[in-house]
Amino acid sequence: MLAGGLMLSACSRGNNTPSNTNQRTAAIAKGSISASVNATGNIAPEGEVKLNFQTQGTVAEIKVKQGDKVKKGAVLALLDLTDLQIALAQAQTALVQAQAAAASAEAAGAQADIAMLNAQAQQIIAQANYSRTVDGGVRPGDITAAQAAINAAQASYARATDKGLKDADIRAAQATLEAAKANYAKVTAGPQREDYAAADAAVKNAEAALRQAQASYDRAYKTNPAAIGASPAGLQLEQATNNYNSAKAQLDKVSKAADNAQVQAAYQQVQSAQSNLDRLMNNSNENANAAAAVQQMRSAQAQLEKLRQPVRPYEIEQAKAQREQAVSQLKQADVQKKQSEIQKQQADVQRQQAELQVRQAQRRIEQAALTAPTDGTVSVVNAKVGESSAGAAAAVILLDDAVLHIDVTVDEIDIARIKVGQEVQLTLDALSGTPFVGKVDRIAPNSTLVNGVVSYPVRVVLTGNTAALKPGMTASSSILLEKRDNVLLAPNWAVRRDRKTNKSFITVKDGDKSNEIEITTGLRNDQFTEVLSGLNEGQVVVAPVTPSAFGQ
Repeated sequence: MLAGGLMLSACSRGNNTPSNTNQRTAAIAKGSISASVNATGNIAPEGEVKLNFQTQGTVAEIKVKQGDKVKKGAVLALLDLTDLQIALAQAQTALVQAQAAAASAEAAGAQADIAMLNAQAQQIIAQANYSRTVDGGVRPGDITAAQAAINAAQASYARATDKGLKDADIRAAQATLEAAKANYAKVTAGPQREDYAAADAAVKNAEAALRQAQASYDRAYKTNPAAIGASPAGLQLEQATNNYNSAKAQLDKVSKAADNAQVQAAYQQVQSAQSNLDRLMNNSNENANAAAAVQQMRSAQAQLEKLRQPVRPYEIEQAKAQREQAVSQLKQADVQKKQSEIQKQQADVQRQQAELQVRQAQRRIEQAALTAPTDGTVSVVNAKVGESSAGAAAAVILLDDAVLHIDVTVDEIDIARIKVGQEVQLTLDALSGTPFVGKVDRIAPNSTLVNGVVSYPVRVVLTGNTAALKPGMTASSSILLEKRDNVLLAPNWAVRRDRKTNKSFITVKDGDKSNEIEITTGLRNDQFTEVLSGLNEGQVVVAPVTPSAFGQ
């Protein structure tokens, strides 16, 4: 409720002088008066973040404890990487195999193209021969068709002996093999001296920085222990600690040799890459296709020569059978080509899926580190080393306590005078004698009904130094509505109001007598009322200790 709400008093008009034993007096003086709305709430953080691992595994390390202050991106906990690294190696092996299968499907597609060209050439030859035989002579189009068959056979031969595509495949396969061999050599060689030296130097540098940050922190703490929580030295010490832990973890990593699963996975990658390269280097299919193309060119040339020979009667049936066979072969070649296209599409899909599985395995390794999404304070740590990450409770709960607030409710009578940005004074039972300040941050547009009273939720954001505050503490807030300085003030017990006319009155002493006069009032709080007119500074007001009923 508004602290300055008017209090109804009763009085009787006249000049009767109350008994001195039942009255109290006060001199009218100038001063300051303010009105405020009082409410109670609990300190709360801006938000609470419940964090869980995004992948399943066994918790290997917990880097924080309850109450720790952390920065955005800080590692809070880690999962064991053994199974995740094995899964990545298996996915990489499957990718190499899928790449080999895609290359094989590409080669099969090329063979199907050659077969299609050969079948088209055979069909052209057969049709030309049939036309010559049935018509009993050679037409100009027959010679053209026969020459086209020769051209098609020559194109088939050129396709069979084209090295460009195969050379590109071989180069890619060789690069894959070299990468697999390099990875296998690195895995089997164990920790490298240069890697260990670099990691060891990083640890020493981080350790030196940590000692320097600790010394700065100790000096700051000795100078002002109360302000150490907001001191830059504290943040520098925390960052130096995180850098040291990260460098130490990297040193431990490069110091360990690969396990059997990692070595086996690297070996399988080498074998698959070698197999793919051997297949591409094998030229038996290439030689067979080239030989078939040469034979086709010879056959087309012979057919062209045959067109110039006299037609023999028995060749009609042979020409018809040849044409039907050529049509059948063309259909078969068309089916083979379509099947090869489907196989190539399927191989491409499998390769893309294998690439996706590798990225997913890499992502799971990245997700094995639980990191802070924002600055905050560790509220709860449920994760335990050795347990599964798939628990129902959040692994870590982080409080976003950079900004603290309290939520209070204000009566509908007072809400119209509450404005965003108004100053708020706060006191806490847990920190008695220490004032805190805040400001009105937001006012809810909708009301709530509390114990039959219509109220509106109001959020007050704390400003200034809040290092000593903790979420959950009870706080009493006083929202400053208005303040006036150097005004006439009368005690509330001396002011009386007529409920019928809504006019205010006050009794003034005049020697041994007292006179009731009408006054105009302004701002009012729980002790004083501002007098706008009707009184002068220094006048003495009087009122009975227990006012009589008014208006009866």
